[in-house]
Amino acid sequence: MQDSSLKIDPQSISVEKMVRNYKPKTDRGRVDGNLMKRAVEEVTKGKSVREVSRAMNVDRITLSRYVKKFQEGQAETTKDYTPKYNTRQVFTEAEEEGLADYILTCSLMFHGLSLATVRQLAFQYAMKKQKTCPESWQHNHMAGKDWMSRFMKRHPKISLRSPEASGAL
Repeated sequence: MQDSSLKIDPQSISVEKMVRNYKPKTDRGRVDGNLMKRAVEEVTKGKSVREVSRAMNVDRITLSRYVKKFQEGQAETTKDYTPKYNTRQVFTEAEEEGLADYILTCSLMFHGLSLATVRQLAFQYAMKKQKTCPESWQHNHMAGKDWMSRFMKRHPKISLRSPEASGAL
């Protein structure tokens, strides 16, 4: 026996998709490396973390973390005072640069690669390097569309389209 009072309107159900180009609404958590380095130097000169964080408009907890990092000798350059958000990145910068160079070399030899071919190539490269990659890569035997779009944004010199016949022999 069915309950006729329970009806679901299909238009009222919404499915949220992951945003490919997320733009943060605030500047919270973004601190220039030079500013953070100056703040750490002020703390090491003897000022309190709380005082410096108020004066330079830097989060107190973040500043204390960078001060601790500095005292342990882990922060030397300005790059060490900026956050690193590449926790789920599959390839290192050098490996990605090598992949981009390979793609460019192929195109210069009139052997253009399609998007699907590059995604398969990226998956094969990840397997060869024994990298940890998302389950969808394993299932589809190719890199995801999101990875591909971000890869193309990181390497604007690459332009991929369907390969065409060339007159060069």
